[in-house]
Amino acid sequence: MVEQLTAITEAELRRVIRQEIARLTDGRLRPEDIADDEPLFSVPGEYDSRIELDSLDALELSFAIEQATGMEQPVEAGWRLLLTVDAVVRMLSTHGATRQDEEAV
Repeated sequence: MVEQLTAITEAELRRVIRQEIARLTDGRLRPEDIADDEPLFSVPGEYDSRIELDSLDALELSFAIEQATGMEQPVEAGWRLLLTVDAVVRMLSTHGATRQDEEAV
């Protein structure tokens, strides 16, 4: 039986993303401490981040978002699409697919 997914609001999606980021920092940050436009990763010469997620964290973040919302990031998505909370929301709004969408194909 296919799990029925409910629509998720942008505000709820942002909440889920911030909660997962806070979990990935082992409680060093609270969800409300994470700004929507602040870099999640440091990139030498480009971005400095106080959050300091790494590539494994990016995978965990993607998986947690999928589990919580049923939305998957596109296969071709790179780390830049996960650079900020805003970027993740934009990517999922534009390119995200739900498990239900994929099973219909």
